Amino acid sequence: IAQQLAAGGGGPNGMPTQQDVAQAQQKQVEQEQMRADLLVRILSPEAKERLSRIALVKPDKAKRLEEMVIGMARSGRLQGKLDDGQLKRFLEQIEAGGG
Repeated sequence: IAQQLAAGGGGPNGMPTQQDVAQAQQKQVEQEQMRADLLVRILSPEAKERLSRIALVKPDKAKRLEEMVIGMARSGRLQGKLDDGQLKRFLEQIEAGGG
């Protein structure tokens, strides 16, 4: 949000207006909703539950895992829903990579 506001400050002295802030927050909410909807479509219920539990204790790791899975889905490298075992393997890759 901070970057969006810094780039688009329409108020005096380039400062963001309340409307700028509200628009940036709305855009972020919409992006998060799209991300959540996509994860529901590409993860099995068990994998989604595991990802939710990871997010509670290691939000940064969960975010990287989400980005990895979403990237693979968008590039067409996932066939069907990702199950819990596959998600675990991706998590192991992230951990092996220094996470």
